[in-house]
Amino acid sequence: MELTWESWSRGIHPHGIICGFLMAAWAFWTRNWDIPAPIIAVFLFLPYATVSGFATARRHGVEAGMLAGSATAMTGHVIVFAATVLYAALRQPWQITLIWLAAGALLLGLIGLLGVFFGWFGGLIAKAVWSLPS
Repeated sequence: MELTWESWSRGIHPHGIICGFLMAAWAFWTRNWDIPAPIIAVFLFLPYATVSGFATARRHGVEAGMLAGSATAMTGHVIVFAATVLYAALRQPWQITLIWLAAGALLLGLIGLLGVFFGWFGGLIAKAVWSLPS
């Protein structure tokens, strides 16, 4: 099976966008806590990539599920960090904005790899469900 833009886009819309807005809402809700809310939000909602991997792998195979899981995780990550950078730019000193921008950029590769793992797990679940006798 050839992995194309279609496989990648399955993870972006709707799963990645929904995941990103859920992460941003959670990070906004916890903004006054003494924690790095966007980073915790990304790791808290990372298992959502399993759902994307499962939904894609049902019809297109485990590899497409892995790609969709990665796209979901990375899209959500970009949305929550873009919201955080925007919030910091409006409410905090410019140094804090740059710190959040750097943190988001540095974590993007790790989140992509973790999204591949969770997408793979969703693909394995889809494969197991398809192999069950009816």
